[in-house]
Amino acid sequence: MTEYRPARPLFWWTVGILLSLAALILLERGGLLLLGAVALCAAGLFLPRTRTVALLAGTAVLAGGAALAFWELSAAPVWALAGQEHPFQGLVLSVEELDGAARYQLYGETPALEGRRILLPVVSFQEELLQPGQEVEGVVAFSRPVDREGRHWLHSQDFLLEGEGVLTPSVNGLSSTARGRVLGLRVAMLQALDRALPAPAAGLARALLLSDDSAVEPELLAAMRRCGTAHLLVVSGYHVSLLLGGLTAVFRRLRSPMWVQLLWGGVVLLGFGALVGFTPSVVRALVMGGACLLAQAVGREQDSLTALALAAALLLLGNPYRLLSWSFLLSFVSTLSVLLFTQPILGWMTARARAARRPIPVLVQGVAGTVGVSVAAAVLTFPVQAVMFGWLPLLSPLANLLVAPLVPVLFFGGAAAAFLGLAGTAVPGWLSGICQLAAWLMDGSSRLMASLRGASLPVNDWWMVGWLFGAAAVLLAARAARFSARQARWLVLLAVPLLVGSGLSGLDHNRSIALVAQSDCGNLVASRGGKGAVVLDRMEDPDRLEELVLLLDRQNVRQVELLVCLPGAGAEYIAEACRLLEPQAVLLPRGRENRDGLRLPDSVWTGTPEESRVQLLGGLVCPAQVEEEYLVLEIGGGKVLKLFAGYGIIKDKSPLREVNAAATPVGSLVAMDGSLRPVTLVDGSQRIWIPVE
Repeated sequence: MTEYRPARPLFWWTVGILLSLAALILLERGGLLLLGAVALCAAGLFLPRTRTVALLAGTAVLAGGAALAFWELSAAPVWALAGQEHPFQGLVLSVEELDGAARYQLYGETPALEGRRILLPVVSFQEELLQPGQEVEGVVAFSRPVDREGRHWLHSQDFLLEGEGVLTPSVNGLSSTARGRVLGLRVAMLQALDRALPAPAAGLARALLLSDDSAVEPELLAAMRRCGTAHLLVVSGYHVSLLLGGLTAVFRRLRSPMWVQLLWGGVVLLGFGALVGFTPSVVRALVMGGACLLAQAVGREQDSLTALALAAALLLLGNPYRLLSWSFLLSFVSTLSVLLFTQPILGWMTARARAARRPIPVLVQGVAGTVGVSVAAAVLTFPVQAVMFGWLPLLSPLANLLVAPLVPVLFFGGAAAAFLGLAGTAVPGWLSGICQLAAWLMDGSSRLMASLRGASLPVNDWWMVGWLFGAAAVLLAARAARFSARQARWLVLLAVPLLVGSGLSGLDHNRSIALVAQSDCGNLVASRGGKGAVVLDRMEDPDRLEELVLLLDRQNVRQVELLVCLPGAGAEYIAEACRLLEPQAVLLPRGRENRDGLRLPDSVWTGTPEESRVQLLGGLVCPAQVEEEYLVLEIGGGKVLKLFAGYGIIKDKSPLREVNAAATPVGSLVAMDGSLRPVTLVDGSQRIWIPVE
């Protein structure tokens, strides 16, 4: 009897690890899952036809369980520090400026852990801003995540705990360790790019080369997110493929032997990963790039699915909670989608061209390839984006067609400018001009695509179900070697009603609870009866507010009841917004307490996060504050409601649950268990009305 051997065993073994971790982490049924794994292994020993499948499934589940158990055991001593204060000394890996504070990612040690080094995010309210690569010390108060979801989110970012404290530079200054030297080189390259290239080329080159978008204009970032090209600013497989392509061209020019190509290719890939940081997308790209080099060295054809599975297995076995990371999901799902759907889509395009019996120009082939890859990536990525962002960039294939060809110009041009700057050599004018032209074209194309009507579509979780069914049907139809053409058509036809129905359901759902309308300078997050609530984005240019005024006119919003100003908005920008929108109430960020410059009538209430109390329409009066891109409402009992400024989705964070305000009776609130509980109306002198019905 022939034994069944599944193709790509490493791929399916990784799928088993992923499913086992999902069950262990999300369902918390670890004991039953491990018993099932043992049963599968035992069955495989006695049933020859299922032996390979059983062993793959069983060992995958056992590997996932062992990885999670090892993570929990190693994390236990760190969790014991929660709620305590301890001295901490470490290296600054990254800095994120907040409103009146800074969030540092540190890598260091505390005496309480006896020399063990950990990653630790620390919020500090000191005035002096520390720099990456600097050694710091101080007393840190370790905090405990408020709930299970908060703990899971923290672990998915490779952190065990977070802290707060005052940090001071240590006497060593810049670290002399290997990691410190790499960070010092990264900072030097960022500074060299700022000196060598003008804006916006410098900011875009920093993002493409070193995955640092802090110098990219907020308006441009918002436009690229809206049109679906922001992924190009995050170092991933596309950037690594450019790097490998450049290396291959150099090696071929020098006629280097294969072992030299493999050695130097590995060194360059590891160095590039150290410079940009070993995030899930970077690790995936590096592992797949290394597999490509190794396949060339041994003269074998590369199996991309196996390389993708190897990268996923390494990341998940190192930290099982990465499964809950949006960065991990987007990176691997988009790559898997490209691998599965690119060939069927390009094959269909080629077949249509051959049917016309006309030669295909090279330019048309390039355009078709770019569009085909963008469409293929969107097939499985759209459901993740629907859950993560609450909207879909419908014009992303066209936007990527315009923007993606400009990335190599800025990537290699920025690299040349950075190395010339490090060497102290002036950047030639022609190189600076080429980079600036590419940056202008990328900027203009992104803003143009984002400004088009229908560039993005608000959706909800039902889209994910419908889109996945449709994707599965299309994949089966495209690869249906064993299906007749008639059967393949039936598969597609069966998926269309489900996809359309779920899409319409998503539109109706989002009109009631999510984003009403958005612009580059602000979002209308709720509206009813000509009244609305507006969240103002972090902008400095008051002239951009005319776009928001036109948006409110199109939505028939005649009165703005609440204007929420996010940290980072300039004083003149807030003042002009108050003049144009004439809000009844304004929630100001910290540092903007003085309302004298806003030229508001005395009847308009203004508040800051320290004194603000917000009343949900027909609901509860509770303290409120502006936190990053959220309006945070503390509703008591350890529960927090967050109004996400970007998309207006109200969520209950204990656990993270979407609150369907349209189905919630007035005076009720969705509890942790999903049930409706009455809320007593509280009267007060300072009330802000947020229409959420």
